[in-house]
Amino acid sequence: MKINCKKNEQIILELGRTDVWAYLVKEGKLVQLERPSASTQAEILGAVLSNCFAIRKKAELILLSSDCFYQEVGLSAAQQQGLTKNELSSVLAYEVEPFSGISPQSCVLGFAPKGAGFAVIELAEAELGELLRVGRANSVELKAIMQAAIAFESAEEIESRLKAIATASLTDLAKSQPVIITKDVASKGFAAGIAEFSPDAFKRLMVRIAVAVILLCGLHYFVFSEVILKGKQEELAKLEAPVAKLNQTRNAIAKIKHELKTLQEKDAGASSACTMLGARHMAWNSFFSIVAESCGDFVFVKGIDCAPDCVSLKLFSVHKDAELRFYEALSKNGIAKMGWIVDTQSRGQKSANEFCVLLHYNEQNAVKAFVEKQALAVSNSSGEEK
Repeated sequence: MKINCKKNEQIILELGRTDVWAYLVKEGKLVQLERPSASTQAEILGAVLSNCFAIRKKAELILLSSDCFYQEVGLSAAQQQGLTKNELSSVLAYEVEPFSGISPQSCVLGFAPKGAGFAVIELAEAELGELLRVGRANSVELKAIMQAAIAFESAEEIESRLKAIATASLTDLAKSQPVIITKDVASKGFAAGIAEFSPDAFKRLMVRIAVAVILLCGLHYFVFSEVILKGKQEELAKLEAPVAKLNQTRNAIAKIKHELKTLQEKDAGASSACTMLGARHMAWNSFFSIVAESCGDFVFVKGIDCAPDCVSLKLFSVHKDAELRFYEALSKNGIAKMGWIVDTQSRGQKSANEFCVLLHYNEQNAVKAFVEKQALAVSNSSGEEK
């Protein structure tokens, strides 16, 4: 039996791990549904909407899903300084890429402050497109996507939480938890990358220049109107007008210089963030190849536990000197140069054939290696052109 929805109903749909909960905002009604056995979020959403709802006219939907990628990312205040919202979004997209597997150039994400960093929810653009298409096919406009609750809750607790979401604006919700707002995605995207000049700052600069020009034109018109009306002040006006115009021009030049300095400072911050992102990306790419090469034929990797700035390796070998040989191979293969420091305190076998290795990410070494690589690439490119 399908749920009859009122005209222009607003629905909050939570796709949990095992159950589906639907809250009809206009009716104030909570309904528990069975989660379909489909493989993708879009297929699950399509099955729920088509099998469980009878929508009289286009409905609005906020989707809470347990199948979205969710990650908490540590980001210091220094790393955030000078970044616009779009630039910060790009930084977070690169930070979670090793864990989500979603390219920063083809993702949409929402983020909100949490602890010393941010909580991030992310989807591939193609997956979001499928969700929007399924919604339109079932007369539903998907407004936003959020992370579903993981902890066990009673029906009363679920209803109270979904009511709170229904009574809050999406802007207010996005301040406390990561939300993907689909209208923003449709208009300008979230993974635009780090630009050398912020478009918003450039627009503000152009507006201010236009205002300054208008003020100068208005002053010019006013002075010469006074000359026509007051002939006795004609000579004085002719002497004062150039002085006033010169002062206005000097003020406009000083203002533009200040704006340019601000833009240059922001550009420097964005360039620094881009370098740190490139260094981290190169360090992670080289990490797995160096570890694989260092293992050789005498050590096997049993497990890897990754965090943003450290990696714990669980290794197995039947050779007695395997641990020492592995450390020597890591050093020989340049793990330190690529931005990784081996924690010597992590040495020590858990059993006769197992041992653990802890490595920490060193941003200074990684940035140095990345800058050297960039300089070498530029040098090689110049040599080829000659």
